[in-house]
Amino acid sequence: MALRSVYVMLLVLAAWVGICCFALMFAVFLIKPLFSFTRSTVADNTVEIEREDCPLLFEAIKDIVKKTGNRMPKHIYLSADVNACVFFNSSFWSIFLPVRKNLKIGLGLFENMSVDEVKSILAHEFGHFGQSSMKVGSTVYLVNQVLYNLTYTQDFWDEWLDKWCQSSNNTFAFFGVMTRYFAAHIRQMNVAMYKFVEKSYLKLSRQMEFDADNVSCQYIGSNVFISAMCKTEVNSDENEQTIDALSSLIGEEKIIGNVFTADRLTRRAFPKEAQINLMFDKTLTKPVQERSTQPRVRVTNVWESHPSLKDRLENARLNPEKASKNPMRAWSMIPDEISQQVSDAFFLQLDDASKLQKISDDEYGEWVKKYVENAYMPVAMRPFFGKRVFPFEIKDEREEKAVRYPFTESNAAVINQCMTAYSDWNLLQHIHSGEVQVENISYDDIPVSVRDLPLEQHRTYLEDLANKTAALDKLVYDYLMSVSDEEKRKEIRSIYRILFYADNSVNVNLANLFAARNDIHQELIQASSLSEDDRILLPSHVSDYVRYLQDSIKEFDFGAVEAIAGKEYVDYLNVVLEKADKQVTLDNDYLTRIVITLPNELMDIHRSLLGWAKRQLCEVAMPHVDSHQKADEDDVSAVNYLDIPHRITIDMPEVNVAEKESSTASWLIFTGYVILIGGLCLCLQRCGKENNVTENTESTDYTLSQQSVMDFPGASEQYVVTANEGEVTDGRIAIKKFDGVVYERYYPDSTNINVYGWVMYDDAESPSYGMRVISYNMTGSFGYNDFHGFVASYEKNSELENCERTATDDDGYLDNDTFCYVVHKTYRTQDASDYNFHVDFAAIRSYDAHKICFIICESNKGTETPFNRMLDANVIRFK
Repeated sequence: MALRSVYVMLLVLAAWVGICCFALMFAVFLIKPLFSFTRSTVADNTVEIEREDCPLLFEAIKDIVKKTGNRMPKHIYLSADVNACVFFNSSFWSIFLPVRKNLKIGLGLFENMSVDEVKSILAHEFGHFGQSSMKVGSTVYLVNQVLYNLTYTQDFWDEWLDKWCQSSNNTFAFFGVMTRYFAAHIRQMNVAMYKFVEKSYLKLSRQMEFDADNVSCQYIGSNVFISAMCKTEVNSDENEQTIDALSSLIGEEKIIGNVFTADRLTRRAFPKEAQINLMFDKTLTKPVQERSTQPRVRVTNVWESHPSLKDRLENARLNPEKASKNPMRAWSMIPDEISQQVSDAFFLQLDDASKLQKISDDEYGEWVKKYVENAYMPVAMRPFFGKRVFPFEIKDEREEKAVRYPFTESNAAVINQCMTAYSDWNLLQHIHSGEVQVENISYDDIPVSVRDLPLEQHRTYLEDLANKTAALDKLVYDYLMSVSDEEKRKEIRSIYRILFYADNSVNVNLANLFAARNDIHQELIQASSLSEDDRILLPSHVSDYVRYLQDSIKEFDFGAVEAIAGKEYVDYLNVVLEKADKQVTLDNDYLTRIVITLPNELMDIHRSLLGWAKRQLCEVAMPHVDSHQKADEDDVSAVNYLDIPHRITIDMPEVNVAEKESSTASWLIFTGYVILIGGLCLCLQRCGKENNVTENTESTDYTLSQQSVMDFPGASEQYVVTANEGEVTDGRIAIKKFDGVVYERYYPDSTNINVYGWVMYDDAESPSYGMRVISYNMTGSFGYNDFHGFVASYEKNSELENCERTATDDDGYLDNDTFCYVVHKTYRTQDASDYNFHVDFAAIRSYDAHKICFIICESNKGTETPFNRMLDANVIRFK
């Protein structure tokens, strides 16, 4: 009794400590975001400058600060980007304690810009902080950061909680599990609030962009600001092309000395028809890269922080213009040594940059010319080969017929309309499914609602254009075949076959592989948070993915792959086909290679193959484009009467699950979560009181609600089994009712959440027999020895003396495809007394649910039991 008292005291102490830790941990969980500090990474890979480094730039900034009514930035940084921004290190207390702002200027803005145009961009940034709404915006932003940290951030608190849940003291660990449970629900509840605040902040941010634009226009003039915005768009696009070229150069283990010089040389390497000649002393009045075909669908995405360029230019034109005198080149404000330091800082972010071979400017100029020739398509060919070519049947025999000239401007316009229509269709589908949430939407400049999207109207329009484009693709092939000799025709057929193979590999075969890869990758990332049963299944899921990978590789054209990647790589793929599924492990190197690296390599190879085929077709077609007379240019209507090989149809989306979200709806979601949590707590309290109550099946409805399943530790919706008519259930297993039998819930082992079931008596006061149905939730196969281990444990703990197994054993009896009897044993006492006690054992396994039911029936001699009826697989039901 003394030992029991000590045990009870320790149990109470552990519970008390657990309750205190629960309260303390929850307090830390709720207040830790208030003390989080977000260090901005904007200044990484930049160069900080002082007044003496760039006096002209500082003078320009000082002028902007004075005329916009702001303070000088705390720090000024230069980078190689095509961007400018104001930033600061933030925390919750930044709401109450003012923080000095820092300014970052990307020197990529300076290319072909005047000093006034750069000043207009900087004035926009300072314009933000002259707004009274900026203080509100900063507060909303910081509050949103607090919500984000509370909802999504995993930090020291979660590490402490994991250790707590793994405590060897089950009572103490229980409160850790409860803390995790409630924290998870609070995080889930905060998701709706976070999205509501974020959307409100972004809407405010879009309006603040217009306001900051107005500040810049009033300072420097709308004409200068509009020109600067248009030039920035060009600089941004051409800077991306330079970055792509430098990436390829680095792949050859080479590098140039100055990134800005590389940018200028890359621009000059493009064909003249593709070059955009900007001058610092010439202003632009509209974008130079306007699309030839404007989209029919225009939206304002609720998750966009900036308005569209078109909307910003329309807003800027409402402001007055100002005369600009003697424009000066923007680069005149930056000394050469400073621009070189910024370039060096840009290259420092590369791994092993010091090991790269530095080449001269002339060498880079020659290299980038070849790069552009191989990487970029002639402008005249882009509408025809710069898109996905619709497949058609390639015949080996030549068709003798006159073929119209396809490479006309009217045909190119049809194709461009088709590509724009596809973009509009994808956007409409994303809006329809709820993947894209919009503030407003218009179709052909007519406002429409999210619930009344013109899907059928646009589908008809897109189908017409898609079939015209498919016919044009076939016309291009027929034309090239008609103007080529036999040897060239053979080459064209081969190129088109490779084109269609590579296209199918990239857009179908490997696209499906990437979907499977992403699923297993996400599961591997979350492996540490998976349940024990899910972790047991993980190797089999990896095996399934590896077999899918092998099936994808089997569809490859190894000859085409070898032309791009070489014979050694093809040999490696053959090894993967032969051995990958036999060497499946959870080793990090193996998973990285099979799940990440290999699919990426396969996609890169087939994209390279697709690009090669298109470049080859351009080379075949260009001589005929250059030499062709423009007599057929006006043949616009011919495209309507082309022979379409395969009619293209577009499927309508099946179900509209888009939700019309608003601030009111978000508050309703928030309130609903609170009510749900309160209701669950009340259910927990009520069910806890009813846990040990014996219930009679003749008078009680045993259909279990989702809330009452919470009686069972670890229960979740995936395990819930509701009772049918004539059944009882505890949420884990359902059993058919028997007349005159009293049912009680059975907890054989309170520490194991996977064990549960029922105990039944013919008479609760003086039973002549008792029967237990114990269900064990497990994963994988259930072996013969596992069951005998259970039986041996039962014999040892039940004090059955002089027992023997009868000859009525029935091992491994297969019932049907869903269930099987693992084993059936009968144990009987050998004495001749009236109290001839006997025990029947059986186990039923579910193939589908991966669960085992042990049936144990104990009775006196001559007492009839429903044991044999319990062996009917239809009596036991799993989820």
